[in-house]
Amino acid sequence: MKLIPIKKKKYSRNRKVLLRICVFFSIFLVLVIVYIAVSIKPARTAYNSALEGRRLFDDAQHSVEIMDMSNAAVKLDAATNEFKNSQNLLKRFRVFNFVPFLGKQVSAVDNLLSTVIYTGTALAEVAKLSHEIIAPFSETENLTFSHLSREDKRQIFSQIEQAQPRLQEVKLDITRAKEYFEKIPTHGLHRKIREVIDPISKQFPSFEASVTQAIEVSEFVPRIVGFPDPQTYLFLLQNNTEMRPTGGFIGTYGILVITDGEIQSFTTDNVYNLDKTSEGLLFIDPPWQLTRYNDVHQWFLRDSNWSPDFPTSARQAIDFYRLEGGKESLDGVIAITPTLIASLLSLTGPITVDGIEFTGENFVETLQYQVEQGYLRQEIPEEERKDIVGDLSNILMEKLFALPREKWQLLWSTIAINLAEKHALIYTTDSYIQNRIVDQNWSGSIPVIDSDFLMVIDANLASLKSDPVVERTISYDVTLVDKSPTATVTIQYTNTGTYSWKTTRYRTYTRVYVPDGATLLSSSGAMVDCKNESDGDIEVTHEFGKTVFGAFVCTEVGETESLSLTYQLPSTFIKDETYKLHIQKQPGTTAHALHVTIQTPRKPDLVQPLDSVTAVTENGVTLSMPLIQDRNISVIFK
Repeated sequence: MKLIPIKKKKYSRNRKVLLRICVFFSIFLVLVIVYIAVSIKPARTAYNSALEGRRLFDDAQHSVEIMDMSNAAVKLDAATNEFKNSQNLLKRFRVFNFVPFLGKQVSAVDNLLSTVIYTGTALAEVAKLSHEIIAPFSETENLTFSHLSREDKRQIFSQIEQAQPRLQEVKLDITRAKEYFEKIPTHGLHRKIREVIDPISKQFPSFEASVTQAIEVSEFVPRIVGFPDPQTYLFLLQNNTEMRPTGGFIGTYGILVITDGEIQSFTTDNVYNLDKTSEGLLFIDPPWQLTRYNDVHQWFLRDSNWSPDFPTSARQAIDFYRLEGGKESLDGVIAITPTLIASLLSLTGPITVDGIEFTGENFVETLQYQVEQGYLRQEIPEEERKDIVGDLSNILMEKLFALPREKWQLLWSTIAINLAEKHALIYTTDSYIQNRIVDQNWSGSIPVIDSDFLMVIDANLASLKSDPVVERTISYDVTLVDKSPTATVTIQYTNTGTYSWKTTRYRTYTRVYVPDGATLLSSSGAMVDCKNESDGDIEVTHEFGKTVFGAFVCTEVGETESLSLTYQLPSTFIKDETYKLHIQKQPGTTAHALHVTIQTPRKPDLVQPLDSVTAVTENGVTLSMPLIQDRNISVIFK
């Protein structure tokens, strides 16, 4: 009987507690409603300020496109002030930061505004600097690079040099913008806020990288183009229709002299004209693959790019140039593929040389025909058949220097894309500049990294100009479930060509670079030679901090062949339940198909790059992408 009053007393106490909680939340809700009602007008004003800031940003972008940097700076300053005003008006909503859901929305908007404020401040300073540099020449109608005297260019480079402290401040602002951007929640945002943030989330990473790169390259590019000291480069045209490790067969070489941004001289010649002078004098054993599969018994400049590490091949090319009688003292090597020239022709418009019209669309095919077949019909001596390359290059440079300033940004973008895609490589003997080139990934060097790594290198061996008709697919499957991870890489070659003067069966010596310490478990597809059904050997070597698997593969016209390698990986690069993979693109290649499958112990929590993911399962992820640039993949599984 005594239990009954105890229960009633406890029930009564619980009712009082519940009543107090209800009263508290009722009062809190009323206060929130009153606070929001009072804040409606400031919130609307803040919203309108943000919209005006965005409009001013768009206006500034248009001004930048037409190189009106003065107006761009004004617009960016005004936009930044609008965003600051919007943020100040919204400060009163920070009291809700502790409230679930609502606090996340407030935080997202606040961090987004901080991101655009720092971004606007940085861009305004860049626009002001650009205006200060260009202003002395802005009165020149239809200003082009060719209008600038050598002294004018020296003045520009000097101003860029002096502006480095200000540019470092800009870089700091961009870093701050990135920090606020990374604080923006990725989940749980209201649809309207997500609609605003999503486009910025897609654009900001590439924007941040572009601005940071522009600031970094301003430190050393003037020195590459001959300021304050002249630079002399060995020029190599690597024909990527006949693939070699650093981009293509070296059919044309030249000497390029640049002073204060001006080309003082640029001469080119058929590489065989230089090599032939040393045929009875120079006896250096070539890489064994050239001897076995190409019947080559002397090593010359044309085959100097056998190493896929471009700095190594560039030094080798300089050595051969000197050994074969080259007289110039060289400061470095610049190598390009016809793909770069084609993209520049798309910018300048058609060029006519000796009655032959070259465009961005027909350049590779037309030039190939002229130097392989056309010269015969024109009765041009064989040693002069590549003179057209030098003539075309000089006309192209004249047209590039004559581009109006409205196209300067597009010119830089074109060059930057080709550098990123490794259709242009730079090596310099100046260690400071070379380190900066490596930092920008313009060097074609093989990096030392502590993650998983894959690089597939082809070397066309007596297959004419067949590479454009050989479709390649690289498939990489890695299993991280066991203590000892294993990987299988399969390179599939499909020869879609015919037997003609420029295409034939595809003969390649393939090298696959993987992490040092990897152990080969099995293989298939290696050949002894074409039409030899015996299994070939896999050569295992070590260089550049990597294990290298090498094999010969021959693909007949209309056929498909595959080289497959399975190997055990070192487990040391899996850290904190995170797997990272760096896939390095061979210079000169266009867009090999790449498929990556990663089997993980648990379902992946985060995968990058997200836009390349084709499937996510309970124990792995699959990604597909074109191998246009180096690729970085990361998977977190917790």
